[in-house]
Formats: sequence, C-alpha cells, structure tokens
Amino acid sequence: MDTIAGRLQIALAWTGERWQVDIRSSRPLTASQVFTGKAVTEVARQIPLLYSLCATAQSQAFATTAEQILNITPDAATRHVRQQLVQAELIKEHLWRLLLDWPPLLEQPREDARMAQAMQSYQRLKARLRARADPFTLGGSIQPLPSPSISPSPFPSPFPSPFPSPSPSPSQASEQAPRELIAFAEQATLGMPAADWLTSCETIAGWQRWMRDSQAPAAKLSRIIQDQGIDRLGHAQTHFLTTPNLAAFEQQLRGEDAEAFIATPTISNHCHETTPLARMADHPLVADLIQTQGNGLLTRFTALLSELAQTLTDLATTGTKAPPPVQTHRANPNTCIAAVPAARGLLVHRLVAREARIEQHQVLAPTEWNFHPQGSLAQALTSLPPSARDDDPAEIKRLAQLLITAIDPCVDYQLNVNTTR
Repeated sequence: MDTIAGRLQIALAWTGERWQVDIRSSRPLTASQVFTGKAVTEVARQIPLLYSLCATAQSQAFATTAEQILNITPDAATRHVRQQLVQAELIKEHLWRLLLDWPPLLEQPREDARMAQAMQSYQRLKARLRARADPFTLGGSIQPLPSPSISPSPFPSPFPSPFPSPSPSPSQASEQAPRELIAFAEQATLGMPAADWLTSCETIAGWQRWMRDSQAPAAKLSRIIQDQGIDRLGHAQTHFLTTPNLAAFEQQLRGEDAEAFIATPTISNHCHETTPLARMADHPLVADLIQTQGNGLLTRFTALLSELAQTLTDLATTGTKAPPPVQTHRANPNTCIAAVPAARGLLVHRLVAREARIEQHQVLAPTEWNFHPQGSLAQALTSLPPSARDDDPAEIKRLAQLLITAIDPCVDYQLNVNTTR
C-alpha cells in the first residue's frame, strides 16, 4: 500500500520550550508519468484504477483537460451526471470521517453499521447514474434514463421527501437517483433536512441552539468537543486557497522546479490550505466562528458539517440548475489545467497532449498543500498547549490525531509523539 499511495510520517516532539513538528511524505508524486505516450482516451478509462481515493474527482479533472485539448464537448446530461457523481463522492467521504474517524477520537463508538449502509446507498446511486454509459467517456453523450420503478428506501426517513411521489419522467430520473443517499446522510449526521440545517444554523446563536438541543449524532460530537475544552485546539494563522490562479499554477508546473512545487506548493512563499474550512470560510456561520473562535477544532468540524449540508442541498437540486463548471485554463492548444473541488480540497490536473497522445500529465493534490512541512497541520500541532506534555502520552497523541483528522490527508499516516527532551 505504501509503495502505491505513499504515507505521511508525522513526528511531534517536545523540545523543552515548544512542540516541534516534522512532516515527511513518501507519496509518489510522479505516478501519473506512467501515462506518457498513451492515448488520451485509453488513460481516461484508467484514471479511476490508478487513484483509489476520490477517483471520481480525478476522472472529472482529467476528462475536462482532455476534452478541451481535443476540442470536444460532452452533452449537458453527461456534465450533469458527472457533477452529481463528484458531489456524491464528497458526501461519502465526509460521512466516512463523521461516522468512523471522529467518534473514537472523541471517546464514542464507531458507526460501522451506518457507514456500511451509507456505502450501499452510495453504490446504488453510482450504479443508477452510470446505468446507460460511463459518464467520463471523453465527449460523452448520455441518453435520458427511463422512468424507474422506485422501491421504498431501506433507510426510512422521518422527514418528508423533497421529491414527488409519482414515478418520474425520464428528465426527472437523475434528479431522483440521489434521494436515498441524501435522506440517509441527513439522518445519520444533522438530524434534519440539510436545507433546514443551513437556515437554522446560519448564525452562531442558531448553531448553539442546535448543538444544545438536538439529539443528532453530529450535534452530540460538537457538544463533546466543547465539553472537553478542545474547541479552540489547533488554532493557527493560515492562508486559504479559495480562488487559485490556474495560469500561475500552469507556469509553475511547466517550469524546471515543477516537481518541487508539486511536493511542497506555496504561493508567494506562503503556505496555503485547501480544506472544507477554506471552502466554507465565507459561509455566515463559519465566517463568524473564525472571527470569534479562530480556526480551531470545533470551527473545522462545523465547516465540515456546513459543507456536507450544502453539498446535500446542491445534489438535491442539480436537476433544476446547471452544474457549476470545473475551473480551467488552456495555456495553448496542447495544454490545459483544471481544478475540481474534491473532498479534501482542490484537486488540480495539468495535461499536455499532441495528436491525442499524452506528453505530460501532472497532479497537484490537496494533501501537498494541507500537509506541507510548514503548513496548516504543522502550525496547528505546534500550537498544542505546553501543559499537554505533562499528560498521558496517549492523550497527547489523541489530540494530535484529532487535528490530523480535521485537516484530513489523502493517504495513510504514522504519528510518533515524544514528550521528553
């Protein structure tokens, strides 16, 4: 596993005056070089096989760059299905964190059974959306799906369905496909419809009422973070990567220092983070929390919930509006760069192709930003309270793991903690 996906080695040590952090990665940043010389259409089919994590976002980014270079355009139905699949993948990844990773670090049981149900629902959605054709076939054209025979959801929801009960028309079929995943995710985390949560938790006062009064799993975890006094844990100065300059990225990626930039990217010598917190920084609740409480653990957890709620709402309504375009920059007829909002942050692909064959393919993943040796995680770990060194080493490791989980790497990690000089 390590040789394919790589691993982060994170060391936290007490120097006698402060916490010292060392982050190193064995992630193979040039894995996509195996595609050099291959046909673009062939690689489009192989992309999800190379990337086991966020394979849909990877396919979206590659397909977008390839189609621009080949001067072909997928039809509206294909673009719609692609966007739904990217949204569903983000929801699945966020559920994984909320049901499996966060609870044990907050001394709560993992929700394995619920996550298994979520995966079943996610796989059914994928199968439904891919029923007619692979939506990531370059220049794809997907015919409307026939009206399905809708069976009752195996995960009954106490909330009214936002979808009509009669059998859908062909144009409505892809709109109804996500409803099972949406209803389950709302139940398993927020305890209410996502749109209602966004409205009621738009202010800190509303969010505090939900956190205090709701029996929803996510509300309980929020209360635990606050009750344990770790709500501001990991607050540090950081720069958000929100609207990247893809032209500048393209220039970096075609330069002599491209590999160094991919390994440890910076902008104007500053480390940036691209996380749910960065993406949701302008959301009213998250913005107020950043202003009043900083970007510590509870703010990051709430940003994750806010993005989940927003994505659930968007997925439920993508049938009534055009999906947001992937950000792209075409440097020349043979070169294109694209950015896709993947679960852990901004995913960037750069492709150079001539005569429909790949000359160069580069990937800049979120982990390289978020786990930069001087980046957000390093700063968060450095800000751990000095008094923590006097506690049980297992507790210090738990606090560090909470921060790692909140920032969320794309790969496995090994954490070593040394509390003595």
